[in-house]
Amino acid sequence: MILVHRITPFLAGLALAALFTSVSIAPSLLSIEAPIIFVLFLLLVARLFKFDMRSPSFWALLSSLAIFCASGLALYLFFESESARLFLAVFVSMLSYIYMENAFYYYHLQAKYQAYSLEYLTMILGVFSVFFSASALYAAYLFIHPPLALIAIIFAVIVLVLLWSALYVSKIDHKRTAVYSAAGALLITELFLSVSFLPSGFATNAALMCVTFYMFLGLSRAHVLEKLTKQIVIRYSALGAAAVALIAGTSRWT
Repeated sequence: MILVHRITPFLAGLALAALFTSVSIAPSLLSIEAPIIFVLFLLLVARLFKFDMRSPSFWALLSSLAIFCASGLALYLFFESESARLFLAVFVSMLSYIYMENAFYYYHLQAKYQAYSLEYLTMILGVFSVFFSASALYAAYLFIHPPLALIAIIFAVIVLVLLWSALYVSKIDHKRTAVYSAAGALLITELFLSVSFLPSGFATNAALMCVTFYMFLGLSRAHVLEKLTKQIVIRYSALGAAAVALIAGTSRWT
């Protein structure tokens, strides 16, 4: 049985690569084959996570990976450059594989599991998921013109789940996780709506959301774990300010 679990990350990675390939080769398959492949991918991952549906940690890990892959695929659909598509597909597949590898050690071979690796990887997946999902949603609003309220609701749900997952995996109690997740989702979604009116591209707006999410998650996690110090606040503030300045300075404003 351990051998079956050992090859699951590889099989799930192949399913994910097949998903990107099918969408790239035949976009018409998006409505039928792609959802089937994605469900197969999630079933393989859920099996790796022991299918423990009563455990919140199971849903935290599974939802983080599912949102990361789905948001990456959504952004993939808006790319025209084949090189950009290839890079995104490889990046999403490789990071997902690394995440599943660490999950394998956590669930099935704990003697070799590196402490806190899943916690940090969940945070990393969350940051990239916000960038992917915000980019895809801004692009959809720009090209497809759905109601902005609908876009905001979708983004709020994504941020809420990602914050909850990252905080819960960090061993924070349910009540505080729920409060911080709801507050963060509300704050970041308000900024998401405000930034949508800026004369900038969707990648610029998404990058700003990514920085905001990173700062909120990092500072909230440090505060709840009673590790928040003046040095940490200064570090996050400096990194956030530098990132925003870099984004604003290198972006094309219309």
